[in-house]
Amino acid sequence: MSYVLQSPPRRIPALLLVFMISPVVAGRAQAQTIPWAWSVVPNHYPLVDLTAGGPRHNAYVLHEGPRSRRTLSSHAELRYELQKGAVRHIVWRQKIQAHQGMPRAAMVVSGPRIFVARHSLIATTCTLYAFARQTGKPLWQVTLKGVGPVVHSRYFNRVQLRVLRGNPVVFGYEIGTSYIEMRDAATGTLRSHRKFRHPRPKEPLAERLFDELHRVLRQRRTYRRSVSAFIAGHVIKMGAPALALAAFRLAVKQVDGLPLRHNHYRLSVRLVEKKNGTHVIVARRRSSLRATSTQRSQPRGD
Repeated sequence: MSYVLQSPPRRIPALLLVFMISPVVAGRAQAQTIPWAWSVVPNHYPLVDLTAGGPRHNAYVLHEGPRSRRTLSSHAELRYELQKGAVRHIVWRQKIQAHQGMPRAAMVVSGPRIFVARHSLIATTCTLYAFARQTGKPLWQVTLKGVGPVVHSRYFNRVQLRVLRGNPVVFGYEIGTSYIEMRDAATGTLRSHRKFRHPRPKEPLAERLFDELHRVLRQRRTYRRSVSAFIAGHVIKMGAPALALAAFRLAVKQVDGLPLRHNHYRLSVRLVEKKNGTHVIVARRRSSLRATSTQRSQPRGD
């Protein structure tokens, strides 16, 4: 008779098991405790006022548009500027990688870092960036987990960004599914993630109006279009059954005086009522502040 000696199965110490499981459980619990939040304030740039007494400081994202007719890729630039009187001094600038079609961005500033979430209105995914506030140095970038791979012919992608518990939190919506994703402020690693079904959030009319004015006034000095024609061109895209005149008046008020994204001109917008009762959007560009720059752009953080 032969005997085979078998070693007992290895057991993970209970204390070590607790340390292995607790971050996962904590991340899930943290995701569950973050409530869904969505602001109806229009996001045109974005532009963040960082003034804390003294001269005005701004950080903003400029979308440069396609580099050629052969591609829909749109590049963007994050700028940090100091404004004194009628002169803007660009302290630093940083290129952000290209996105396909209709780009948008959300931005928030927390302590020494600037966080930028960049996405496309008509494509899935979102990329989150972190930059040093004082120098513009790229700290990290990461593609969000989001809702995962999605294929759809009529895509709808919206993102808002906040800082909670010291970390950047992205609130996103893509084709019927919402998600809340928290990333570590220092490293960009995933802290928590949750996705769920949610009704489509409201899209401010002012954003659509600003997009069209920015596109047209880059080539012309004036813009004139009837409200009914604007509705016909955008009501389906916005998913709204009707747009009241009161909404247009509010949208005009929200975009009037804003600088265009290329930041050389400001908007002058008004709603005019004609004798036959129709209303016409009339807009023109006027000179903005003078800009100066003595610092080259920071190395790109790809």
